[in-house]
Amino acid sequence: MKKNKISRKEFIERTSKVVGATVLCPTILAVLQSCDSNPVSSSQDGLISTCPYHGAQFDVDGNPLQGPASTPLASYDYEFNQQDNTILIEGTLTVDVSDLSVEAAKALSGSEAGDVDNKGLLIYRKTESDFNVLSRECTHSFAVVDPLQ
Repeated sequence: MKKNKISRKEFIERTSKVVGATVLCPTILAVLQSCDSNPVSSSQDGLISTCPYHGAQFDVDGNPLQGPASTPLASYDYEFNQQDNTILIEGTLTVDVSDLSVEAAKALSGSEAGDVDNKGLLIYRKTESDFNVLSRECTHSFAVVDPLQ
C-alpha cells in the first residue's frame, strides 16, 4: 500500500481553510444577526438611553430593554409647579421644563443635578403634568448613561 505524501505548503493550505471557516463562522453569524437597525424592542415613542460601557439600554420609564443591566434606573420624586412650568426634584432641585414638550426628554449633567444625583438626571415628559425623573447611573456598570434618544 502506497502512502500519499503531501507537501507542507499543501497541508497548510488544506487545513487552514477548515480552521479559517471555523473561526470565521461565529463572527459572520454575529454580523448577520445584527443587521436590524435597532434589535431592541424600544419604548412606545422610541426613546432609549444607552450605557456607553456595556451597551445596556433603558426605556423612558428606566426599565432595562437590553442587558447586561437587569434592574431599572433609580427614579426620583418631584412636584410640578404648573404656574412656573418647573419641577422640584426631591425637594432640593428646581428645573425649568417650559422648553420640554410632551414625549420629549432632556438630560442634566452631574454638575447640574449634583444636589440630587452626581451622575446626572434624565427627565421625560409623559404628559403636560406628568414626568419621569431618572438617574443617569447605569445599574450594571455605574457609568453615566447617554441622554434619551
